[in-house]
Amino acid sequence: MAAREDLSSPGVAAEARAMKEPILGIADVIEEYYPCETTVSLYLNAIQVFELYEGQRDAIRGTIAWLEYEAMRRDVNELLAGVNTSGSELKAVVQKGSLVVEFPDRSRVSNGELDILRFVSCLFKARASLKKDRSILIIDEVFDYLDEANLLVAQHFLLKMMQDYKESGKSLYAIILTHLDPSLMASYRFKTKHVSYFPIVEYGTACGWMRALLVDRDRCKKAEKDIYEDVSTRYLHYSEEDARNEAVEAYLAGKDVPADLRSASAFRGRCEEELKRYVNEESYDPTLVCCGLRVVVERLACEQLAQAACREEFVATNGTVNKLDYATLHGAHVPEAHYLLGAVYNTCMHLKGRDGELGTVLRMLNNGFVRHMIKESVAL
Repeated sequence: MAAREDLSSPGVAAEARAMKEPILGIADVIEEYYPCETTVSLYLNAIQVFELYEGQRDAIRGTIAWLEYEAMRRDVNELLAGVNTSGSELKAVVQKGSLVVEFPDRSRVSNGELDILRFVSCLFKARASLKKDRSILIIDEVFDYLDEANLLVAQHFLLKMMQDYKESGKSLYAIILTHLDPSLMASYRFKTKHVSYFPIVEYGTACGWMRALLVDRDRCKKAEKDIYEDVSTRYLHYSEEDARNEAVEAYLAGKDVPADLRSASAFRGRCEEELKRYVNEESYDPTLVCCGLRVVVERLACEQLAQAACREEFVATNGTVNKLDYATLHGAHVPEAHYLLGAVYNTCMHLKGRDGELGTVLRMLNNGFVRHMIKESVAL
């Protein structure tokens, strides 16, 4: 007589429990895609699928891996065809068991084209690695080096990748690290984003009254135009005129500008003193340094104009670049560095009151070469 297995034994019960969960899961999938007439038929089909998988596990896993590889290769090639503007044929090929994309020779592509190709390829590598239900993708400074068009392309594929995760029931969180101010970049199109600033404060701190004065410029231009023009012309730019203006000084008092700095010459002198502190590597106020830098650059150009009428026209000219161009046309020697330094002081002279906006200015001012260039060009 054949031996009969005791179905109530602990070993059989444990095996039954181990089979129950995957069979129920398989049954759910079958019911979703291939509805069965009866519950019995559903579970018999689920048991067959389970037995098939258990008997050919390695072969099935290999097939799944091959299908995933084929899908990725197809997606990569479609993507490369969409972003490739180099004129060279780009395809993902298998080399030593790995899917590899060989980029064209650098002489045939621009840096921007190469950057976007590398970025998109890295997105596919990340997608192949990030398998968990919740993943974090860290992008370090890649966006800093893309032009506006390629920045849009990069965002498109990143957002598409995030959407693919969402549609599969997963979440992908992208953390973008950048030295740039995202609020100033017109091509940042993420619908939902959180921006955190980590400004450098140990090397320079802005005083409240100067920052308040600069932030108020837009409002003052519309509501108090005469005061705006006087402050702009005689305080925030170089001027040879120092007549007292009670309305302007009252305005400055309202911004908590110290009483001894409410005359134009004293104000500009204080800014130039702060510029000297900066080039001597002492602690400094970035807003005063930038104002002092602009004043000195303009003063050095204006002092080369021999005729009083030319100096008056120089002061009346709107914008530092236009002032420097005017001085050059009338015989002054303006170093190219004085134009370049506009990237430093212009950002600071047009503050909007946003958190972290001085971080960019501080990073420029704390750069050793920028400090050397300022020191050499203004001869302090």
